[in-house]
Amino acid sequence: PDPDPSPGGGSNGGGRFDERYSGTVLPGDEIVEVTFQLRRSLVDAQMTQNHGNQPLTFELLDANGNLIATAAGRKIRVDGLTPGTYRYRVSGSVTRAVDFTIMSGQGQ
Repeated sequence: PDPDPSPGGGSNGGGRFDERYSGTVLPGDEIVEVTFQLRRSLVDAQMTQNHGNQPLTFELLDANGNLIATAAGRKIRVDGLTPGTYRYRVSGSVTRAVDFTIMSGQGQ
């Protein structure tokens, strides 16, 4: 979802802003992707989850599905990105539904 109004008027300059995304990984549906618009060159994201003993992988992909980063300790921080469409991918072979939240920050 695009915030209204668009932070920083769509330019690559300006300050930091944060967004929150939530979803659920279900048994049998092992991948959930969240699409977002990057308006700065830096993304700083952290994933939290319920049922923390269920292993999940948290990744950042570009618009073409190319892997940009895999979380270390449930955190992703990448600078020097080109603004555009990106996706967070949360995946795992879970035995019960696992809710997750991604706190996604852009800019310094």
